[in-house]
Amino acid sequence: MTLQAGEKLTYNGNDYYIHNQPLYPYIKKHNINFVARITCCWRGYHGSWSIEEDKLYLVDLYGWTSDDPKKRTNIKSVKLNDLFPNQEKVFADWFTGEINIPYGEIIGHNIIGVYIYI
Repeated sequence: MTLQAGEKLTYNGNDYYIHNQPLYPYIKKHNINFVARITCCWRGYHGSWSIEEDKLYLVDLYGWTSDDPKKRTNIKSVKLNDLFPNQEKVFADWFTGEINIPYGEIIGHNIIGVYIYI
């Protein structure tokens, strides 16, 4: 399986690639149908996030949606402004979980394409 591109998180001036998908609760609630266009991103989108004053913000997004993801009809490109018009960053009030920031030396990856760290 192709290694999956992680969501990017900027925290304390450093960039990390997280294993979480903080946008997922929003996608599910609003019935957004992202579709994969590249094998390194089966979720169909890539988000960039930041933590500012202990709050999580979505600061960039690109992906692809479809009216019918099974048939992959009417595919269109989607950016942050398409989901959240006129916003440069969006407070992720829909996300209540913990963020998993992998850290350390990468020693490999597992069968589903997630890096393993020591």
